Amino acid sequence: MKLERRGIAWISLIAWATGVVILSTPGRASAQLSLPGPLITGLPAARIGHDIAYDPAQNILLAVGTSAGIRGRFLDSGGGLVGAEFDIAASPPFPVARAVYSPDINDGAGGTGGFLVVWFSVFTKTIHAQVVAYPLGLIGPRQTVTTVGNVTGGFYSVQLGLAYSPVSREFLLAWSDSDAVGSATYVRLALAGTPIAAPVMLSTEPFIPLNSEFATFHNNVDVVWNSVTGEFGIVHLVPGGSHMELALTRVTGNGAIAGRVSLAARESSNNLTLWSAIDVNSTVGNYLVAWVPGLTSGITVISIDPDGAVMNETTIPASFPWGLDLAFSPLSRTFLLAIYEPGTPGSAIQAREISARGVALSSTWLGVTDGNFMARLATLG
Repeated sequence: MKLERRGIAWISLIAWATGVVILSTPGRASAQLSLPGPLITGLPAARIGHDIAYDPAQNILLAVGTSAGIRGRFLDSGGGLVGAEFDIAASPPFPVARAVYSPDINDGAGGTGGFLVVWFSVFTKTIHAQVVAYPLGLIGPRQTVTTVGNVTGGFYSVQLGLAYSPVSREFLLAWSDSDAVGSATYVRLALAGTPIAAPVMLSTEPFIPLNSEFATFHNNVDVVWNSVTGEFGIVHLVPGGSHMELALTRVTGNGAIAGRVSLAARESSNNLTLWSAIDVNSTVGNYLVAWVPGLTSGITVISIDPDGAVMNETTIPASFPWGLDLAFSPLSRTFLLAIYEPGTPGSAIQAREISARGVALSSTWLGVTDGNFMARLATLG
């Protein structure tokens, strides 16, 4: 189906199933998701570290797949393929990547507007950045952002979060390394992806995962830009030996820590925080955080005011959700929550619309399509 650019649609990119599915709400007064559109083939193969981002000026999406290297492909807002698939980096297998749009990036054709793609390479223990813009593709040289700690775990022992501030015209990149001391680290990046200042560590206590493969699931980090407050929000884990705490740290546009709030009490390493995601209500500046509180059923959703005070906490039933993502629609003023539910073959990628306070607006999940590990979301409009 084709979508009008009304600011009320979401795109989700499905891991391992090479395609995207379009979901939309029919209007401001309705809170009912429409049926998803068709699966779109011909996208880069992806596993767990893929992403999707939207360029509103060009009405173009960039889908990034991470399997045997980093590959990208452009799509129009209805999901139609635009141009051929292209290489971003010939990286080791199954890296983790994130992509974010900036209206200020040099597009290589005398204008502005493009994407910054960042990824972690486990064999070289480095994080890289590359500018990509439509229609030219790669713009300028690849940048090496930083070397990451003593990475000895699996392919996904480092997770990434990325957001852009149009005020400071900088990106904030955060990463969580399950093999290092400290829960998460962030660094400011210029438009070309080069570091502006030294990285800042959010804690100095040792992180102790159960094992290198399971580290994938409990070192998640996510970042969002809050246009109302002029701050970034980072959701991350704060380790404490064999215990961990889920926290929201607010960072100003110039990289200073503005405050931190604990969202979950410290819990045993046998009851891990598996996945977490954050987005912001861009009309009022409230944050919404969704997370899986260990090896239990359900997703905890917490709404937080712009100053970091918890406003509301709810639980949305799900048997064993993985790979959460959130996206906010400024027109309907609701969020889309997407999960991977491994116990539902044929519709493992599921979506649910939730209110600004984190309350589910329907009693059941909408089965979108099959897939593995996670869906990534981008809001159109």
